[in-house]
Amino acid sequence: MKGWVIYSIWFSVLAFLFAYSWYLPANHFDQLVLDLSTDTAKPGILLSDALRIEQSFVVAKDSNQIIIPLQIHNYAGEGVMHIGIKRTDTNASVATNQEEIKNNQDGDVTFNFSHIAFIPSQQYIAILSFSGVQEQDNIRIPYAFGKYSNLSGTVNQYLYKNNNWKLRDTRHGNIAVQFYYSPQENNLALALKTFILPAIAICILFSWIMFKLKNQGNNEIILRFIHWKEYCIAACLGLVFAGISTAPLYIHLSYISNHGDINRGLVYSAIAHRDLLRGHLPYWNQYICGGSPLWGDLESWFLQPFFLLTLPFSAVIAMKLMYTLCLAAAFLGFYIFARRILDFKIFGSGMFAFIMAFSGYLSGHLAEGYYVWIASAWVPWFLLFSILSLKNIKYAGPAGMMLAFMFLSGSMHMVVFSLLFIGIVFLFQSKKIKISRRCISLLFIVFFFIILAAIKLLPTFSVLTANISREGFAPSLQELPNMLLARGTVSPLTSNGQTIRWAEFGAYTGYGVFLLACIGAIIWKNKIWNTYKAYLVASAIFLCISFISLPIAHGFLSHITDLFRMPSRVIWFGIFGIALVSGFAIDNISGSRIKFAMTLCIISFIAIDLLSNNIVLFSRTFSIPIPELHAESTFQRVSHAYSTHDELYYRAIYIDFLENRGTNDVCRFYQAGPFTRTIDSTDPRSRFMGEVALRDPDSGTVSYTMNDQSEYTIHATVTSPTTILVNQNYYPGWKTDSKLSVKNTEGIIGIHVMPGAYNFSLLYKPYAVYWGAIISMIGIVLGVLLLLYE
Repeated sequence: MKGWVIYSIWFSVLAFLFAYSWYLPANHFDQLVLDLSTDTAKPGILLSDALRIEQSFVVAKDSNQIIIPLQIHNYAGEGVMHIGIKRTDTNASVATNQEEIKNNQDGDVTFNFSHIAFIPSQQYIAILSFSGVQEQDNIRIPYAFGKYSNLSGTVNQYLYKNNNWKLRDTRHGNIAVQFYYSPQENNLALALKTFILPAIAICILFSWIMFKLKNQGNNEIILRFIHWKEYCIAACLGLVFAGISTAPLYIHLSYISNHGDINRGLVYSAIAHRDLLRGHLPYWNQYICGGSPLWGDLESWFLQPFFLLTLPFSAVIAMKLMYTLCLAAAFLGFYIFARRILDFKIFGSGMFAFIMAFSGYLSGHLAEGYYVWIASAWVPWFLLFSILSLKNIKYAGPAGMMLAFMFLSGSMHMVVFSLLFIGIVFLFQSKKIKISRRCISLLFIVFFFIILAAIKLLPTFSVLTANISREGFAPSLQELPNMLLARGTVSPLTSNGQTIRWAEFGAYTGYGVFLLACIGAIIWKNKIWNTYKAYLVASAIFLCISFISLPIAHGFLSHITDLFRMPSRVIWFGIFGIALVSGFAIDNISGSRIKFAMTLCIISFIAIDLLSNNIVLFSRTFSIPIPELHAESTFQRVSHAYSTHDELYYRAIYIDFLENRGTNDVCRFYQAGPFTRTIDSTDPRSRFMGEVALRDPDSGTVSYTMNDQSEYTIHATVTSPTTILVNQNYYPGWKTDSKLSVKNTEGIIGIHVMPGAYNFSLLYKPYAVYWGAIISMIGIVLGVLLLLYE
């Protein structure tokens, strides 16, 4: 086939792909951003007819005015602000009013209620809305709501935009909030933005392949590599594709995210980074949930290999690099799995690996903030070693290690999902492999996982608390087309009043993959079924599980069953079958030069489609500049973290960490507490007496220094028997360097003392960590011995 014909086909494909990205623009959303600075020159809330604000307030003194400051820049339009007042106790409307926003106005809008006598100490809700105001009109409210010269007691504030965004704040009366509005770009600009990076990369790759083929000089279109060279090339391609997908993360290296899960992950990393550089192991996390064990937190992730990136880099940059390496490692792992286990050729293996690593499932979860999904990087390697263990049991050790890496990455989800998937595969494996051998392999894998992960498993089990079941959500089967074919991030669903993020069930594979899989299933159905039955059955079962609401048990068992609270999270293993059939189809299409050119076009189409979708997903993740910080000189505790768009436990707690504040409202469902007192607590039963205080203030004096984040040096002079209270949640593992015993005192740390002078250190060092480390070291030795054994 002449070269000009091949290049004509190639550039025709590029033209089609460009048109495809033109007519299927990615979703654009408003981004809610916190601006913690009190500088009123900075933008606040962007106004529009779609915005509705509810603000609870208490009138501090007699007043019949509510003043709302505005910032207007070059405004030449017209608009009206509407306000309604109602009582919170009766929900009865008190008054309504409206004021026109005048042309080029710059100043305050005052709402007068001369006929209303506000009752001091009575709580009201002011509802603010707009008409005739468009986003581009440059009108903003610099404060969250109103001037507080005549209002006090900011209880709650909510912002609604198209009923999608919600903000709540219970601490700052003058916190500034802004909407970054992303207006719909014209199709040409949007197509260029989502198309150009992957298109350039694919063009370079295509040119390199054509150069190789030209120099090869024969009709057999097969790329032949020595294995290590082939795998090195696959690793480089994985890094290139992962770099393109996550490129938006590196436009502003220091930018953070308002996703709550990402913020928790950043705090975990930052604490571990700080303590390790100080020469201490990171045992304790005082910044979340009133103080909790860091080593024993199910979702802490500083014990996994990627964490080494945190040591030379900041927590933010390290997390971004982990995202990139996760995608690259998943691609390489699935490529080797396809070559070694599925016996695919080079192009089929690449297609299989590309769909698994760069479909919308993994990128969507990471981009939406589920940092523990970096555990997915180890899934293909686990599958690889698990299948190899059926032939040689020595691979059970590495398979167990991959499971341990998943758990150490903070995800028990992937551990359970992967074990269940491989268990089904083993069950339907060829009868040539005895069932006893399959069971032995699986038991060895689980055994090595337990002992290798003991360094975190033991501390985790020592602090887990029994909990009631949480409400789950299973998408309707009618959502399957959207799940597989909807680009970008589609609007979340609401189920029983709960907002379900799209990442919980989004898994974009695209029309190209879907059509390729259908062609493969129709033409080669018998061969595919006979060869890969075990994998197809397991994949089909997981696809069904994705739409089934599974019962969630109560008590301790719920820690495992809760992983299926969102069953659609397992759909990645359902996509496994689609990727397998697609890779098989690619291998069987390629052959002659015409088929080879067709294969390249199909691969290019799918690659550009998926990569451009990933770029859109990651462009929304780390998009917030770090605001002006006001760090506390000494550790402070507050009841609530800085708020984001979700009123549950998702908070911008990384900002609190940077400002040396701990929060009591960010707790996981398996944690105990919080029992600590907050600075702004008004409950006399839990009033804040200081981080370290005497239960009876008249019984003496006490002072302390915090040597590091899990050790206190306490000095006390006691004149009568009392208890030294340390305002941290009590967990087993707190001890003193003297003979003083540490007790659980109403949920916090208590040290009973008799009259006398005391000078001692209080530190958190649970024995479970040491025992777990010893067991894990034994596991490593056993695994090495098994690998060396012939």
